[in-house]
Amino acid sequence: MTNSVSAVKVVNVKANRWLLHVALQTMEMARNPAMLQEMMRQQDRAMSNLEVSCITYCVLCFVCY
Repeated sequence: MTNSVSAVKVVNVKANRWLLHVALQTMEMARNPAMLQEMMRQQDRAMSNLEVSCITYCVLCFVCY
């Protein structure tokens, strides 16, 4: 097996684990409104942190409008 083939397999395994994690987290948010609120709060905080930079803010405005 070549290095590139094994590297692709490693990437696929990591992507599958990430997708499983996202799916489980989504199901948990559907069952738990407090977790949904926390995830929304974290997303809002992340966007606020991005807006601090003038350049980032301008890019966000360009992308969003």
